[in-house]
Amino acid sequence: TNPCSETYSGPGVFSEPETQAIRDFITKINNELVAYITLHSYSQFILIPFGHNNKPIPQFDAYMDLGRRIGQATAARYGTNYTVGN
Repeated sequence: TNPCSETYSGPGVFSEPETQAIRDFITKINNELVAYITLHSYSQFILIPFGHNNKPIPQFDAYMDLGRRIGQATAARYGTNYTVGN
C-alpha cells in the first residue's frame, strides 16, 4: 500500500500502463496461448500463481515441480539458486 515501496503494485488491478499492455496483449492472443512466463529482476524467485491468498491452486504440485526444474536448470547453468513458490 506504500507508493514509495520497491514492491508497490499500484492503486488497483491493471492500474499501470505496463500491466494494461500485457493484459491487452494476452487477451488478444488468448486462444493461441500455451504458457505465459514472466521474468522479474528483483530477486531470485520463481513464482507460481497465485500469491494473494493461502488457497491451493489447481495443479499446484505440477507448477511446483516445473518451478523446481527451472530452478535446478538455472542453478546448473549459472550457479544462481532460486526459491520456488507463490
